Amino acid sequence: MDEPTLGEVARTLGRIETDIGRRLDDIVGRLDRFVAVEVYDAHRAAIGERLDDLAAEIAELHQQRRADDDRRAADRRIMTGAVTTAVLSLVVSVLISVLGIK
Repeated sequence: MDEPTLGEVARTLGRIETDIGRRLDDIVGRLDRFVAVEVYDAHRAAIGERLDDLAAEIAELHQQRRADDDRRAADRRIMTGAVTTAVLSLVVSVLISVLGIK
């Protein structure tokens, strides 16, 4: 009486077959969401190249900004020199006219 009948064995095998089928369907559904290794590698390589391009572009922009800062500093020095020269010329002119030097 301990041994199952053929009907019970058939039902158990049917349940196992159904369970295995459901699990295989789940696995296939999950595999459909995965990306092939080649596609993933190509995508990562493209992103790496883009990041390298952006890093080079950022470095170039930093270099341009430094050059612009240097130009502005030079312009400030020129303007300071021009204003100083104008003020000194005015002071000398006033002194000459006050002292009466000809």
